[in-house]
Amino acid sequence: MGFGTNSISMLHPPVRDIAAARRLAAVRTTFGSAKGGRPVPGRTAGYSLIELMIVITVVAILAMVATPSFTRLFASAGISSNANGLSATFDLARSEAIGRNRLVVVCRSADVRAVSPVCSGVPVGNFAASDWAVGWIVFSKPETEAVPSVFDPNTDVLLRRVEAEGSRSGQVRAVITANPAVSLVAWSSSGLRTLDPSANAPAFLIDHRDPNALTTTDQARCVRLSVIGRARTGELVAGVCNAT
Repeated sequence: MGFGTNSISMLHPPVRDIAAARRLAAVRTTFGSAKGGRPVPGRTAGYSLIELMIVITVVAILAMVATPSFTRLFASAGISSNANGLSATFDLARSEAIGRNRLVVVCRSADVRAVSPVCSGVPVGNFAASDWAVGWIVFSKPETEAVPSVFDPNTDVLLRRVEAEGSRSGQVRAVITANPAVSLVAWSSSGLRTLDPSANAPAFLIDHRDPNALTTTDQARCVRLSVIGRARTGELVAGVCNAT
């Protein structure tokens, strides 16, 4: 059975129809299509301005809700770190005094980064005289030293220098208040606290707040030294350190 001219045209469409189909496909690929298959010029894949504004608004709301929690978490971590660091410093001093058979002193220092740091019992900047957040040093010296509160680089051994975490983070910062307001604590070669054996065992209140605030936060912790010089960490109960 033979084929007519029309049949051949159906199997092999004219070249001009194929070129038109290709051009239409290219237009649809470039501009996209609306309902019904009609091309929509200028439309590309992406988000509209309204969708973008909604996302930004949601992110901003979530950030506002989460900020107080992160601030509190940061403060809590700093308080724990400073409490543990101060307690570890006192334990180190006591063990070094026994091991070296020398006097070991821990004192508040405003220049812990200096080559020869000095003990300081006076206000420095916005750090009160009783605020150890300014920093502290640990050094050993002969027990016969006439001035035990002074670090002498010629005869003494500097064991450690410590800067409180978060002590320079702005108006709200670490606060480490000594009560009573001592500027140094020392241990003799026997491992007992010395220089002030008749004074009350000092307690150190560790907090993260505005140093000018009159009240502590509910996250504050404390480190207490016993009469024999052992360090214990605890919490505040009705304003009193419960470390025993």
